[in-house]
Amino acid sequence: GIELLRKDKDAMVAFRLMNRAMFTQQQRSRLRPRKLGDAEVSQVDSGMENKWRAFQLGFILMNLASTTDPGHCDRKLVELIWFPTGGGKTEAYLGLAAFSILLRRLRNEGGGTAVLMRYTLRLLTRQQFDRASALIFALEQLRRESVMGIDLGNEPITIGMWVGTSLTPNRRSDACTKLRSLKTKPYQANPFQILHCPWCRTDLTENNFQGYRQENNHDGEKTVRFRCPEPGCKFHSEHLPMLVIDDDIYDNPPTLV
Repeated sequence: GIELLRKDKDAMVAFRLMNRAMFTQQQRSRLRPRKLGDAEVSQVDSGMENKWRAFQLGFILMNLASTTDPGHCDRKLVELIWFPTGGGKTEAYLGLAAFSILLRRLRNEGGGTAVLMRYTLRLLTRQQFDRASALIFALEQLRRESVMGIDLGNEPITIGMWVGTSLTPNRRSDACTKLRSLKTKPYQANPFQILHCPWCRTDLTENNFQGYRQENNHDGEKTVRFRCPEPGCKFHSEHLPMLVIDDDIYDNPPTLV
């Protein structure tokens, strides 16, 4: 992996940007949930040190070659991270996922879905979706700002939750109906799953679910999108790069599902 970084310019750029995105992901994940208008949006807990654990960095480095080269012999293998709960497995594979997403963009290999994540427990799915969302927002911010002068394309880097009708709406029409119902009966089960902005952690469900908006998509069809109500958030001006309605996911496949 280290030798690859020495030789392959695109891999080195993707590796550097991945590290920056993971640093931001760790910071954003540590922000405490906040209400609209609470303390400074950019306030991050600086008491925690951002660094890789040895096995995390080792896992990423040993998989760079097979991630970079579609014909690499290691593509025939499945890598298994066997480590105790709380040991840092999530950051290890999120780092590799970020590298893969960035490399595809640098190589102009098109958009669409680059990474699939699957969990067998609903609670774990929600928890990991939150952590992966912070990474996707960090990557999207790199794209928007062309960090290091790097062009990552015009297509947004997005995340989607595809879990079936028992948890999220299948159809846009169902989503709009459920949003209206949720606003009249706020104590019923929330079918949209996204409770706060992954970037600034502002509550989206406050004040009659002001973070959930019924809007028209590019075809003029009504759907439900998410917007951060906090003016100081970098993602305030546009809808959040998150999809939970099956129709929207099929029409615009998220970068990470």
